[in-house]
Amino acid sequence: MTNLGPFTAIALLIAALYAAQNLLRYAKAQDWNGTLGILLAAVTGIGVVALAAHSDATSALHLITNGPALGNLDGGSQVLLGISVGPAATDLADVRNPFDHSTSAAKPPISGNG
Repeated sequence: MTNLGPFTAIALLIAALYAAQNLLRYAKAQDWNGTLGILLAAVTGIGVVALAAHSDATSALHLITNGPALGNLDGGSQVLLGISVGPAATDLADVRNPFDHSTSAAKPPISGNG
C-alpha cells in the first residue's frame, strides 16, 4: 500500500494557502460576497472538523496513513484542517460546474445584491 501521508498533508496546506490568497484578492477588490463566502467556508469547515473529531462515527477516521485519528488531533490541527477542507470543498464544487451541464452554476449572493 502506498503511503499518501505526505501528499495528503501537502494538499491540505495548498488548499489553505489557496483560500488565503483568494480571500486577500476578494478583500482587495472589495468583493464582499467572495470575501464572506471564503470566511464562511473556513468557519463552517472548522466547525465540521471539530464536530467530526468529537463524534463516535468519525473520530477514528485517519486522513493521513499512519497519522493520528481525527479525534486525536489537537485544536490547532483541527483549525488548520477546517480552514483547508472548508474552502477546498467549495472550490471542488465549482470545478464540477463546467463539466456538469445539467445544473446551473449560478448561486445567490451571500451579502448585498451580488
